[in-house]
Amino acid sequence: MKKGILLSEEELVRTLKELKDWSIEEGKLKREYVFGSFIEAFAFLAAAAILSESMNHHIEWYNLDRRLLVWLRTSDLGGISTIDVLLAKKLNDLHKNR
Repeated sequence: MKKGILLSEEELVRTLKELKDWSIEEGKLKREYVFGSFIEAFAFLAAAAILSESMNHHIEWYNLDRRLLVWLRTSDLGGISTIDVLLAKKLNDLHKNR
């Protein structure tokens, strides 16, 4: 999958309105997920890993117990791109369907 197109500041503002619970931190899309248990968090991690691998776009994350922090950025382009937004939407869908 292609790495997408770098988003402008204006596009980022519009995008954040569409991405529930996401923010921008240090030039990356960021979201915190909280699950009912470590097992639920781990199951989400496994599904998200398979999803990101299928997109050839990998996730920066931190997991502690029931809490998962996710950051998305397209390193090759030096910022947040359309592929990050697509992956964020897919992660939201994955979370919603758990």
